[in-house]
Amino acid sequence: MPSTAGSKEPTLVHYRMPYATVRLEPGPELERAYDELALLVALQGIVNRDAPQLYVLGLSGPGVPDLDGFWWQRMAEMGWEVAHQEPHRAESLPELLNIYGDRPRGLVAWDPQVPATQNVAATLAGAMDLLPVPFRPVDTGGVRTLWNELREHGWTVATWLIHQDGSSLFTGRGQIPGTDQPSTGSAKNDAYRWAIAHYLDTGRSSADHLAYYIDADWLRNPAASSFWNNTLVNHDYYVSHRAFFFDLDPWEDESPVDDPDQVPGTDSRTLAAILASATRRTDAKRMIHVGGFPPWAFKYTDHRGAGGRHAGVPTEWHYAQRLSEYNAFMEADALGFSAIANASFTQHFPLRDHYPQAPAPDRAELVRRGLVGQDGQVVPGRYLAFYVGDFDAPSWLYQAGPSLWGDPERGSVPLSWAFNPNLSLRAGPAMAWTRSVATPNDSFVAGDSGAGYLNPGSLEEPRPSGLPSGLSVWVEHCARFYRQWDLDVTGFVIDGYAPGLTQEGLEAYATFSRGGLVGQKVPPHALVAGMPVLTMATDLGGSPRDAAEAIARLYAPVAGPQFAVARAILQKPSWYRAVTDLASGETSDGGKAVTVLDLRTLLALVAVHERAHRIRKASDARCAVVSVTADGVVCEGCAPVPAPDSGWHMDRVESEPAVVFGPHPRHATGTCYLYLTVRAEAPALASARKLRLKVRYWDAPGDLSMVCEFNSALQTADHRGAYTPTHAVRTAGERVWKQVVWELLEADFRGAQNGGADLRLAASPGLALNLME
Repeated sequence: MPSTAGSKEPTLVHYRMPYATVRLEPGPELERAYDELALLVALQGIVNRDAPQLYVLGLSGPGVPDLDGFWWQRMAEMGWEVAHQEPHRAESLPELLNIYGDRPRGLVAWDPQVPATQNVAATLAGAMDLLPVPFRPVDTGGVRTLWNELREHGWTVATWLIHQDGSSLFTGRGQIPGTDQPSTGSAKNDAYRWAIAHYLDTGRSSADHLAYYIDADWLRNPAASSFWNNTLVNHDYYVSHRAFFFDLDPWEDESPVDDPDQVPGTDSRTLAAILASATRRTDAKRMIHVGGFPPWAFKYTDHRGAGGRHAGVPTEWHYAQRLSEYNAFMEADALGFSAIANASFTQHFPLRDHYPQAPAPDRAELVRRGLVGQDGQVVPGRYLAFYVGDFDAPSWLYQAGPSLWGDPERGSVPLSWAFNPNLSLRAGPAMAWTRSVATPNDSFVAGDSGAGYLNPGSLEEPRPSGLPSGLSVWVEHCARFYRQWDLDVTGFVIDGYAPGLTQEGLEAYATFSRGGLVGQKVPPHALVAGMPVLTMATDLGGSPRDAAEAIARLYAPVAGPQFAVARAILQKPSWYRAVTDLASGETSDGGKAVTVLDLRTLLALVAVHERAHRIRKASDARCAVVSVTADGVVCEGCAPVPAPDSGWHMDRVESEPAVVFGPHPRHATGTCYLYLTVRAEAPALASARKLRLKVRYWDAPGDLSMVCEFNSALQTADHRGAYTPTHAVRTAGERVWKQVVWELLEADFRGAQNGGADLRLAASPGLALNLME
C-alpha cells in the first residue's frame, strides 16, 4: 500500500468491493472490512470531487443482484460518454492506493474507544483530503490490521484524534483539547465540539452539507441489520463536498445507548450547536442539506437493543423538527434501504435544465374526460389518487427503484410517483432514467414536503432557534428544483410535531406548487391563492383486499364529489393494479365505486369544485345546515369528514331518510362518530365564538346517548379544546322526532380533530338523526 502513486492514473477505474459476504460478528475480520470500506469511500470522495473517475460495485437491491452495474448500464443507455469508456478494473485496495496514492495528504488516526471519532475523521477526510484509519496497532486472530499495513508502507499521520501512545484524546473530563471550552462530560460530544470549533466554525468544513450517519459504534451490534447499513458507502458524496459528519441522539430527555453515562440531552445540545454553526455560516440565507437518518435499529429508539425511550416515528418527527428550526432539510437515507454508492461519481452526470411531463388537465380536458359537467360542476363520485412513496431518500430510489419500475403492471393504472426533486443531487441518473421510460400513466409529484424533507411550519416565526422566518429561503430553494423537474404538486407535507402551515405558509407554497398540496395539518379541501389543498387521508398496506377495504372507509354516503389521497410505501405497480381493480368495482353493500386518478388530475378537480362552491355560496353565509335526503347527506356551509374512526351509514327511520350511527369495524359496540368541518366559505360561522347547534334525532330505542364535541378556545378542555363537550342527551324511547339545541361557547374552528374536522357528534350505535342546523 504505497503512500505515493506508482503509475499514471487511468481515466476511469472500476472496483468491485469484496464486503458483501463478510460475517456480521464483532471481531478483527469485521473490523478490517469496516476500516477498509471507510478508507475506500473517503478516497473515492477525494478522487471524484472534480471529475468522475472511481466507480465501485458490490451493492445489491430487491431483485437486482448487481445494483451498481444496473445503474452503470442505465447511464450508458442514456448516452453519458463516461459510461461508454472502457474502465480499468482494479483488483484490490492496494492497487487503488497505488493509482491514487498522491491524492490524499496523509492519514487521520481515529480512536476505536471513542467511536464518534470515526465521524470526525470522515469530516477531516473531506476538509483536509485525509484518509481515515483507526489506531489498531495489534494484529489479532490472524488478521492484519489496516493501520499496521499502511504504516509499514510509509503512510504518515497528518492529524491524530487519539494520543500516539493509544490513550484517548477525548475523555469527557477537564477541558476539550485544543479549545477553551469545558468538557461536556462526554468523550463522544467532546470530539464533536472539537470538530465544530476547528472545522465548522472556521469554514474548513462546508456549512451547506451535513451528514448524519452512524459512527463506528455500528461494530458493537452489526447484526441488527445488513453490512451495507453501516452507511459508509454514503460517505463519498459528503467527503467530496467537505461535509461535517455527526451521529447524535436528537432527544433531550435521554442518554443514548452508545454513551449511557452522559447527562441526558448532551447529544441533543451538540446537535443544536452543529445546526446553529451551519446557519451562522450561511447567514440563514441558504437551505442546509443534511444526508442520513436516525439509525433507529441501532440507537435512539425503543427498538430492541437500541436503548431509547421513544418509538421510531416520533424520533423521526422530532429530528425533522429540529432540522427545520435551522433551515435544514434531510435526505432520509433510512433503514433498511439506507445505502447508496457512487454519488460522488454520479453527481457529475449531465442533467438537463428541464424535464417536462404532460401538463395537468385543464377544465376542457376534465370535461372531455367526463369528470366535469357542462355546468362546470365536478361530476358526483368518489375520486382517489395514490401517493406512491416514500422517496425522500436517494438511497431508496437507488435500491428499490429498479424492481418497482421493472414491474410489468407499471403503466396499467395512474400512479403519482412522489420523488423529492432534490434526489437529483445524489441520484441524478435514477431521476433522469425514470423520466425517460415513464408511461402516460406515470406522473410525478414532489414527495415529502418538497425539495427536501422538513416540517415547513417550523420555518415560520416564532421559531425556537430564534431565527427569522425561513419561508422565502425555502421557496427559492424549492422553485429551482420544481422548475427543473416540471413539478407543480407537493404530494405530502409532513408536519409531524411542528405547527401546521399558516395562511402565509400555504400562500408561499402556492408560488411554486400551484397545482396543489396534500398535507397533514391542512383543511380537508380548500383553495388557497389558487392552489388546491387536500388532507392526506390514510396510509395503505397489507394485501390488495385490505387496502381496498381501507379505501372504501374513506368515503361517506354524502351527495356530490368526494376526494381522497392515500399513501403507500414501496408497493409495486402490480399491487396498485390489484387494489384499483377491487376499489373500482361495485362494493358488496351496493356503494359507489371509486375512480382512480393521478394526483395532479385529482387536485385539478378539487380546484374546480372549490371555485364552483365559492360561486354558489354567499360569502357572508351565517348558517350551516346538514340535511338528509334520499340521495345522501346535503351540507350547506360545512361538510362531513370521513375520519378513520367515523361510524355511521344511511338508512330510513319511519319513512324518512336518516343518518344512523354504527356499526364501525373498530367500534362495533362503543361510541360512533360523525365528523364535520366548517367550510371556509362561511366566514361568519367560522369566526363566531358563540354558536347554537340544533339537531333533530329519533327518540328510540331508549337509553341511547349523544353529545357534540367541538373545537374551542378553551385550552383546559380535552386535547387543548379540540374536543370540548356539550351536555349529553339520552333517548327515552318515545318513538318521535325530537330536537336538542346546544350552545357552542368559545368556538374556534381550527380543524384540530381527526381528519381536520371542527366538530363531531358522538352517539350510541343505533341513534338516528336527519337534520342539523
